[in-house]
Amino acid sequence: MTNSDRDQELLQKYMAHLLPEDDERLKQIKQHVGSEIFRSRQKSTLKKRASRFYMASIISVLLCLGTFGGYRFLLQNQLSGSHAISNVFGLNLLNKIQNPEFIAVLFVLFAVFLICAIIFLWRGLASQKKSKRL
Repeated sequence: MTNSDRDQELLQKYMAHLLPEDDERLKQIKQHVGSEIFRSRQKSTLKKRASRFYMASIISVLLCLGTFGGYRFLLQNQLSGSHAISNVFGLNLLNKIQNPEFIAVLFVLFAVFLICAIIFLWRGLASQKKSKRL
């Protein structure tokens, strides 16, 4: 049994033995019990939201590193290998991945993932700070 359930049960017992002149006290108790329940739910929701934003930030950083690292790995793999003149596929791939348009698109993706990671981290910190204030 959680605290809110116990509070609700005590409130129900109090209401059963209530005298007519205790209406003002009952309103205060209902307000207090309702606000605690709402506050705890909102706090848990904000903590969940913060953890989701942190996870999205980590995923964005990993995508950023994967994009850049994958390109570097592919480039090093193509440059370090020996190519025969008859092997046109390797040279074609090397020319394609060194194309300025491809590099520009790659760095735009890199920048978008990095900006998303920073935004997600900022939103996660804001949600966590808000949950601590409640």
